[in-house]
Amino acid sequence: MKKVSRCEAFRRSPLPVINPSLTTLSPFLRAGNRAEFIERAKMARQAGAKTLHLDIFDPRYVDTGGKPTNMDIFCPDLAGELKREVGLPVDAHFMVRPSTLGGHQKFNSYLQSFGGSADFMSIHLGAFIQDSLCFDNILVALAQMKAAGSSAGIVINPNEGPFLAEEIGSAADFALAMTVIPGDGGRGFDTRGLCNISRLKALGFPNLVAADGAITGDTIKAPFDAGARWFVVGSYWFGSEKNGYKSFDGMKLAYDAMIEACKPRG
Repeated sequence: MKKVSRCEAFRRSPLPVINPSLTTLSPFLRAGNRAEFIERAKMARQAGAKTLHLDIFDPRYVDTGGKPTNMDIFCPDLAGELKREVGLPVDAHFMVRPSTLGGHQKFNSYLQSFGGSADFMSIHLGAFIQDSLCFDNILVALAQMKAAGSSAGIVINPNEGPFLAEEIGSAADFALAMTVIPGDGGRGFDTRGLCNISRLKALGFPNLVAADGAITGDTIKAPFDAGARWFVVGSYWFGSEKNGYKSFDGMKLAYDAMIEACKPRG
C-alpha cells in the first residue's frame, strides 16, 4: 500500500510533530451561552491547545443518553466563529449517519457547508456501514471534504477493525481511532482502540493517527506508545458541568500532565 502523505493543513499549521493535542469542545456549549463557550476555547489555546475539535453527533448513530442532536448548534457558523475568535484550526468530527440527513448526497452537501470553517473533517466508517452504503460512497464523501478545502479523515470505533482503511489508503489524510465507544461523556478508556492505532500505523498512517476518548494524564501514554500523535481531550482538560469547569490554571496543569506523560523515560 502506498503510504498516505502528511495532511497539507497539518503540515502548514504550527502544530508540533510530537504531542499535538486536540481539545474537544462539544460538551460545553450546552452548559452555557456561546460567549462562555468561546471564552473557554480561548483559555484552552493559552493553555497549549493547537486545534479545536467539535463532536457533531446524531442520536441515530451515537448513544447520547437521551440528549438530542447538537447539529443545529455545532454548525458551520459556530465553526467559523471559533476559527475567527480563537485563531486555531477547527476539526469537525461527524458522528452522523448519512440517512439522518436524507441520504449520502444530502450528507455530502452538509459536509461542503463546513468549507472555509473546518480545516479538518472526519467521518465514521461505521455510520456508512449502518446505512448499507458502499465503499464508493465513503470515497465520494472524502473527496467532498477535500473539495471544501479541508483535510479528510476516517474514524474507527474500538469495536470495529480498520479493514476499510487499507482500501481507502491515500484517499484519507488522517485516521482517528476512538478509545471509547462514542456516546454521552464519562465512558471509560477502551483498550481495543490501541490495537486499531497499531494497525493503522502498519497500514501507512505514520504521522496522522489520532486518539479520541477518555484521554487523561494517566491514559495518554498507551495510545502514544501505539503510535498516535494527535489527541482529542475533553473533560480531563475542561472539567464538566457536573464537576465544575476548570480555570485556566486547571487546564494548563492538565495539558502539562499529558505532555509529561509522553516524554521518553530513562
